[in-house]
Amino acid sequence: MVNQAESDFVMAKVDVTRGGNPVYERLLQQYEVKGVPTIVFLDNEGKEKRGLRLVDFLPPDQFLGRMAELKKGGS
Repeated sequence: MVNQAESDFVMAKVDVTRGGNPVYERLLQQYEVKGVPTIVFLDNEGKEKRGLRLVDFLPPDQFLGRMAELKKGGS
């Protein structure tokens, strides 16, 4: 299932813990990130699926479930 996730999704990791980077600051504002870790799921058009957003750790099976939800077109 992990291989499928890698082939079906583009994953990006942004370390915003140091601050000061204008690009990272813009991302924090754009996605209204209040704390870390925050995981934002975007559809093919780059629009966030707010119902899938994570603001804490989620076990792998549940995380993969959210990815499957996005593939199905979930909110």
